[in-house]
Amino acid sequence: GADNDARMLNFGEEGSMAIEPGFLMVEPGDIVTFLPTNSDHWIKDLIQPEGTKFLACKLDETYTMTLAEKGLHVDSCPSHLMMSMAGVIQLGFELDQIREELPGHTRRMFQNRGRLDTYLGQVEE
Repeated sequence: GADNDARMLNFGEEGSMAIEPGFLMVEPGDIVTFLPTNSDHWIKDLIQPEGTKFLACKLDETYTMTLAEKGLHVDSCPSHLMMSMAGVIQLGFELDQIREELPGHTRRMFQNRGRLDTYLGQVEE
């Protein structure tokens, strides 16, 4: 599969506290590596496809995963969730699951509120 990097940044093209790229479309077998480009970041699944192993790594740890289950991953840096430090990975399509589960997570996002909606707007049905 293809290799994809997602950088955890204090400041990037998307503004402060961002995962870039914030949206990835991948194929089964593709690899995504989360890189703590700046310190004090880690990654955790907010929402993951059913049957997927829960993703969480340690602070300042590079984390690599191979994607197999179709659906959407919504990942965040829990330390900076209030700043909407989150991203979306699409493997296949399961937007209904995200619409159902997401409101419980977004209520904790205070800055950059529209960022996650922008990424979800890129999901292809």
